[in-house]
Amino acid sequence: MKKIIPVFFLIVAAIVLISFSKDILKIGFPLKYADTVITESEKYGLDPLLIFSIMRAESKYDKDAVSYANAKGLMQLTDDTFDVIRNNIKSGDDIFDPVTNITGGIWYLHYLYQNTANIIKAVEAYNCGLMNLGRKIPQTIIYTARVFEFYEIYQNLYSD
Repeated sequence: MKKIIPVFFLIVAAIVLISFSKDILKIGFPLKYADTVITESEKYGLDPLLIFSIMRAESKYDKDAVSYANAKGLMQLTDDTFDVIRNNIKSGDDIFDPVTNITGGIWYLHYLYQNTANIIKAVEAYNCGLMNLGRKIPQTIIYTARVFEFYEIYQNLYSD
């Protein structure tokens, strides 16, 4: 009987830990701005979980983020990319506005996907640009792997 009780408590503890581990992971992998992400992703036929993964990789959900390359906002849009977006879709003028930035970033990923016909290549191009696609840029290789690692986590946490 003495050996059964510790084993029972270990099993219960393991079950509790597994249950809480998803909740703990969701803190680092939230569904921020879900209404906008889901609506815009569905409009362009993209998986919202991929968009959350890109947003996490790009800005860690910081709407005021600015990169060393001067990319801005949640989806890290450069001024040139933002100009292309505004010339193609109805968009706000504030690159840091979460709805404007997310809407633009999703449209841009869709645009890249249309030009590459491959979602992995589209994510690579989101990082390095269409003109640099195919070059072995270490930062882009790391970025793409990170996005798809985050995507797998998001799928495990939120897919039914």
